This record gives sequence, structure tokens and C-alpha cells, in this order.
Amino acid sequence: MMTCGSAPLRARLFCSWACAAALVGGCGDDSAGEEGASASEGSSSSSSGEASGEASSAAGTTSGSGSGSAGETAATSSGGSTSEGTSAGTSASDGSTSDGSTSGGSTSEASTSGDPTTEDPTGDSGGGIAELCFAGKFSDEVPPADYDQFKPTIGSHCMGTDHQTIEGVEKVIFLGDSVTRGTPDLNNPIWDDAYRFVLSKALAQAMGLEFKNFELDDVPTKNLFPSTDDFDSCAEWGHRTDDLAGEIAECFPKGVELKTTLIVMTIGGNDLAAWAKAGTNMDDPKSPEELLAKEVPEAVQYMRDAVEWLTDPNHFPNGSYVVFANTYEYTDRTGEMGVCQAAQWQDLEGDWPEGMGVVNVFNEKFMEIAAETQTDMIFMSEAFCGWGYKAKDPSNVCYDPAAKNLFDLTCIHPNTDGDKRIADMFFAVIDE
Repeated sequence: MMTCGSAPLRARLFCSWACAAALVGGCGDDSAGEEGASASEGSSSSSSGEASGEASSAAGTTSGSGSGSAGETAATSSGGSTSEGTSAGTSASDGSTSDGSTSGGSTSEASTSGDPTTEDPTGDSGGGIAELCFAGKFSDEVPPADYDQFKPTIGSHCMGTDHQTIEGVEKVIFLGDSVTRGTPDLNNPIWDDAYRFVLSKALAQAMGLEFKNFELDDVPTKNLFPSTDDFDSCAEWGHRTDDLAGEIAECFPKGVELKTTLIVMTIGGNDLAAWAKAGTNMDDPKSPEELLAKEVPEAVQYMRDAVEWLTDPNHFPNGSYVVFANTYEYTDRTGEMGVCQAAQWQDLEGDWPEGMGVVNVFNEKFMEIAAETQTDMIFMSEAFCGWGYKAKDPSNVCYDPAAKNLFDLTCIHPNTDGDKRIADMFFAVIDE
């Protein structure tokens, strides 16, 4: 067996990260886990510092009149379904997008800007958001989340909502978990392909902000990438919704930020992983009803409190914008947690198909927060469905013959292509 010390450089870097993750609970920590019904990085609360992984990713660029990329989208929507689309503008991932999109269960490139192409993006006059944006991806047996009940405004790109016109941004802050913090990739040991890094470069160019390129002699002790006055991150590996208050206190220690600020985050995957572990506990499994009665409402309230703080003009007298992702999972809505071999290292084993209802409710509550606070949410869960560890199984509900796995070897984190997709989704929502 190869040890960390004897492995090649790239393998040593990954091995060292994996060993460190195990020490802090990244593999097999019962307190947290992977997103949805799948493996996640070690979970942690702000008091315990336990780490757990989760997945979620995304990227964006500025929105509003004249800011961001000026491409026009070729995506169109008709009869409750969306066609493939491409953008003439610049996407977060340097002008190209990862394969696949959230529309119609088919592959398409992410549209980063352009005029709206749907007359009624809320779905009020047609078959609803699921038919408009996710046609063919779900079924009566495995239904999509019901977002229509909150009457959100959906972007023409179908990658998320369109409640904010984001302009005049002077500062960008990243909050959340390991998906935002960034995780190593065997093909890129300096990790600069994480969605946060890809998105930050795109936002800097679109918004005229300063972003320092990665420098080996300038790596801060807390954050993976160097920060400037215009960009910073307080996201941490293993964090859950109950850690958001601590992250906010770290990034906004004075309680007041005078710069117009954009806040981007992924959170909830470690919460979901903990529920998956509880739901499959052989000795005392928790039913979905038990989770929905206590754990889920508590996590949703932590998220609501955070978003309300981040949109309070008393804290941001010159304005703030918030864009967050919903929660994905790697089993393609099957609940077969063992489909990824590394899941067993994180105590994510067994089958939890009944947990997919918990996933839907959790994501619906995130949408409710976005609609009520007029912030924005990207459809990360729907975009990754069919592109997980069951991607090649034609019997899975989100099957796409062109799909490939967007998760890395940890099960719960995005790989390079997954990070690009998340970055492009955030970019599209911020830009429109």
C-alpha cells in the first residue's frame, strides 16, 4: 500500500487532505455527511469544530443593466419545456460551460446573460416550474420539489430565480461549506478550479473588482485562496446551517458593511448527510416524519436568520445581494448511498429512498426563503440529478445518455466539471 510520504506529489497532496479530513471527521463522522441521500464531508457545528463534507457548487457574474457579460441567449422556452441554449457572452468558466443543464433533462450549455426568453417564467399560466425547466427529469414516483407554491420569478436560463437586479457591487463575500471553500482535485493540486475561484475571476472582470491570482507564498491560514478587500470567504469544511451565524460574525465583525456587497453561498449538504445517517441508523432509524418535524425546521430557521441578517439595511446601508444554492445529492434520487464506494468511510451506507422527500422539502423551504426575502437560489439539486454516481444507469429518474459523473471521489464534492457547472449557474443567475 502506498503511503502519503511515498506517493507522487499530486497523490501526496490529496492523501494529506484525505488524512486531515478523516482526523476531523471528514470520513465517518456521525454528526454530518453528504448532501441529499448521499455521502458528505465531515459535518461540524461552530462549537465542536467537527468537519464534514458536502456538495454544492455554483458560479456567477454581475446582473443588471449593462453589467456582466452581454451575450444573448439562444435558449428558448415553449410549451412548458426549454431547448438547449448557448451564450454569446462570457461564462464564469472562461467562456465555456460544463455539459448539461437543468432544462428538460437534456444537455445544454449554460446561458450567462441575455434577454428573458420565457413570457411567464413563474409557470403561472402553464405546467409550472418543473415542466418549464426540468421536463423529463422526474416522475410521479420520484417527484420534483414543488416550487410553484411560492410563486418565485424564474430566470430565462432556468438555472435559478431572478428576484434581484445585481449592480454596483463593491465587495463579494463567500459563505457556507466545503463546496464553497473548495476541495482538492487530483488533476489540479493547487485547487484553483473550485467554483469559488472560477466565479471570483469572472465577477472581478465583470464588476471591475480586484482579484488576486493564486500565489503559493500568499496562502492565508484560514481560507484556501488569497483574498483582497474586494473578495473574501468565511466558508469552512464541514459547516452546516447552524454555523452560518459564526461565519457572518467572522466576515462582518463590525456588524455594518458600508460597501454594496454580494454574498454567495452553498450550505445544507452536511445537514442533509446527518439526516441520511440518522435515517439509516440500524439501531434507531429516524423516520422522514421525525426529521421533518424537528431537524429540518431547525436548519431552515438557521438559514432564514442568516439571509434576513444579510439583507437587513441596518447592516448594509448601501445595499446587499444574496445568492445561494439549494442542496444536491450524489445518488440521482435513488437513495442508494453505497453507490459511491467512499460513502462507507463516512458512515453513509444502505438505502434511503424515502429520504428523497426530505430533500424536496428542504429545497422547497430554501425557495420559500428566496421568494420571501427576494434573494436568489440556483437549482443545483436539479442540475446535478442524473449526473451523479448513477449517471450511466438508464433506469434512474434523471437519466441523460450524455451525462457523466460531476462528483469527485469523496462522493459529495463536485469534481472539476461539477465546479464549472456550479460556477456557470451562479454566474447566470447573478448576471440576468
